[in-house]
Amino acid sequence: MYAVYTVILMKCCRALHNARAPLWLCQVTRDGRVVSETTYKLNCLKRDNWRRAQDTLARAVVNEAIDVEHMRQAEFMRKLEEVAKAQAVQRIRVRL
Repeated sequence: MYAVYTVILMKCCRALHNARAPLWLCQVTRDGRVVSETTYKLNCLKRDNWRRAQDTLARAVVNEAIDVEHMRQAEFMRKLEEVAKAQAVQRIRVRL
């Protein structure tokens, strides 16, 4: 999509020889602003960094929730085993 806008911009602005940067180094945003290639790349890097940070944070939250659930289940199983052992001891005592 940006390439199409870049080609259109290059065709429309060929007469501007005093531009600060070559037109092929420019990008057009969704709202029609012309941004330099370095600014465009910097914004892309910032966006990717933000998404990576969000993904890392989401993974950390999910992993913590899974760890808490595993601990809860382990505690439940431990208590269940203790009750089973106590019942087994009680049955043996009753038989004697």
